[in-house]
This record gives sequence, C-alpha cells and structure tokens, in this order.
Amino acid sequence: PAPDAAAFSEQVKREAVRVLIDQLGPMAESLAIRIERARSADELRALLEQGHRHIRDLRGAFVAAAFADRFLADETA
Repeated sequence: PAPDAAAFSEQVKREAVRVLIDQLGPMAESLAIRIERARSADELRALLEQGHRHIRDLRGAFVAAAFADRFLADETA
C-alpha cells in the first residue's frame, strides 16, 4: 500500500487496540495482538468486526455502536 495508507492503517490499529483494552481489559489481549499483526485491510476489518461483537456482548449495544462508528463506518453508506 501507499505510505499514507499504511500509516493510516497503523494508526487505526493502535487506536482500535487502545479502545478494546479500555472496554474489555485483559480479555481483549488476544484480539489486540491479532489486530496489531493484521497484514491486509480485509483481515483488519474482520478483526475489527470481531471486536465489535465482543464489545456488544460484554458492554452493550451503545458502546458497540460507538466502536463501529469509529472503526467500521467507512464502508456503510
């Protein structure tokens, strides 16, 4: 990918990991590691969707919607 796209992807990864750890604590550790290692946009998106489901199940729909708006909203319109 272009340098700007790669930098954006790394920033998204860092921010998503931070939110997941804040919301789920140690239970997010395995998913956070896989997000940090994601090699493609498709892989990252699938992991972010998994994170969304975990947040929804453990923290509720409102918190999950905020996560989705921040990290998954780019393709919904």
